Amino acid sequence: MRPFFGDKPVSEWFNLSAPAVKSDTINIVALSARQALNLMLVEPLLICRPLLQYGQQWQSGFVNGPVLTALGIVLDAATDLNDCPIVGDAFKCEPPV
Repeated sequence: MRPFFGDKPVSEWFNLSAPAVKSDTINIVALSARQALNLMLVEPLLICRPLLQYGQQWQSGFVNGPVLTALGIVLDAATDLNDCPIVGDAFKCEPPV
């Protein structure tokens, strides 16, 4: 799984919406790469997704990166694909706890 994260800091390997991350149960800034990967193997919800591979290009997350570049895809900087697309008080994009 390590190649998907490239040279990103360990804290950027994590799904920031995961309950353990949001509640600060896990201090993602203090983890080593080995600790982070071990936690992700036990709790896959911690992994920043999607994990993308195209040939020898690897990346994680809804961000511009080597895979999207190889495919000729450029994400609009103003669009946050990690944000909730539903607007209004009647909807919540939070997963059930």
